[in-house]
Amino acid sequence: MADPMRVRATENGGVVDVKILMKHDMETGQRKDSAGKTIPAWHIQTVSAQCKGKEVFRAQFGPAVSKDPFLNFKFKGGAKGDKVTVTWVTTAATSVPTKRPSPDTGPARAAVVCYGSGRKLTSGTIMRRAFIRASAALAAIGLAAKAAQAAPGPAAGKGGRVKVVYQLSEGIDQAVRAMGNLRNHLNGAPDTKLVVVAFGYGVDFLVEGAKDARGNTFDGPVGALASAGVEFRVCRNTLNARKISESSLLMESKIVPAGVVEIARLQFDEGYAYIKP
Repeated sequence: MADPMRVRATENGGVVDVKILMKHDMETGQRKDSAGKTIPAWHIQTVSAQCKGKEVFRAQFGPAVSKDPFLNFKFKGGAKGDKVTVTWVTTAATSVPTKRPSPDTGPARAAVVCYGSGRKLTSGTIMRRAFIRASAALAAIGLAAKAAQAAPGPAAGKGGRVKVVYQLSEGIDQAVRAMGNLRNHLNGAPDTKLVVVAFGYGVDFLVEGAKDARGNTFDGPVGALASAGVEFRVCRNTLNARKISESSLLMESKIVPAGVVEIARLQFDEGYAYIKP
């Protein structure tokens, strides 16, 4: 079973920066499957983090949170060698879809380590597990259930939220342009839903340590945009063809089966406009 959580934590000057990518379908209870039956509600309710026996973060989630949520928070008081434990709990287990892998038990942990000026941990220093609490199931499974696909959603009309998909497929220079385009887009229309779909050489900027021509890394800009609601979706076909491991990608990356299919689906099924920087 794929890891349910990707957790990374870095310490710099006593401030710990924690990033979590949670694999969960976040079913609202309002979607229908291909047979027209309502898919039961199943979503994360609470997320909490502990360090040195104390709770340092807690959040309440609801059905409005999108699939595979990304979370970034900071807290003071951490030190090299400390452990950050992240747990989350979903709605009642009775509402969990029956076709799902069985999660492991135990909390998800990430070692808090300082590498120079707050650089990220490598994937090898992270331990991930799922956590089950008495009457609730841990939202730990990234479901691939194509049989439970929703019916096509309506396109955004007048008064609806504008949704835009950006295609990145040409490498680092295009990614640099896109970072500026995305920031400008949010500055001019902050309510816009933005999704970046990367495939081919367009995935390069989402690999850990990738730099532009000036030597600047992309983790800062990508993290800031993700915190503002931008999603970064990466083509699994590209990763397989180019032998790029998922663990080498930035935390904000979400994997989709095929980039071109995802772009077409967003346009046709969900009414997204299309931009290629």
